[in-house]
Amino acid sequence: YAVLSDKAGKRQLKIYDLWRTDKILHEMEIQDGQVPSTMCYAPDSKTFAVAYNNETVCCYDTKNHQIKKKIDVPYAVDLMAISSNNYFLATASGSRLYVYNLETHKERFSPELMYSTKSLVFSEDNTMMLITTSNGQVMLYDTSNFNKIMSCNVDGMAIASGFHPGGKYIGVAVNDHAITLINRYDTDDRIDVHVNEGGISDIRFVKDAKEQVFL
Repeated sequence: YAVLSDKAGKRQLKIYDLWRTDKILHEMEIQDGQVPSTMCYAPDSKTFAVAYNNETVCCYDTKNHQIKKKIDVPYAVDLMAISSNNYFLATASGSRLYVYNLETHKERFSPELMYSTKSLVFSEDNTMMLITTSNGQVMLYDTSNFNKIMSCNVDGMAIASGFHPGGKYIGVAVNDHAITLINRYDTDDRIDVHVNEGGISDIRFVKDAKEQVFL
């Protein structure tokens, strides 16, 4: 796993071993004037993407941490996601959002948003992209043509989101103590989950060995 932190006013990016406590596997070299702003792993764990404040995104091989590709973007990225087939890279900063083809580096999609992007998620089969914005808007796009296939609103800032593995529901953290599950075929069909202790910053659906789904 990777940790982006500040120490004595200097940004650090370190890769740790998940199974050994405080075991640093690699420390990313940060050039002067090139400060990491955000990062993400591809779902297959083969690519590690780091966005820098000089309006570039570098994709590294997770085996040797060498740069595989570099993409110029029109802003310093705050939020990123990579599709599981390594075909799409979605980047966002405030209300600006661009989706790139990772192979050709060409822009594929850039919607006009009125509010800041709060979450970017691709479905497990790469056929859909989910976007939430700070005004509580939830939008679902078909990645074959990036047509909008669903849009609705939640009562909150929609700070995080995720796809249920079954494909029927999406989860949206409407604030730090509540999650709404929305039927993407019927957006009036909703299930609210409240977390009394609060502190929600992100959500994920995961399966165990028995194929049970947990949130």
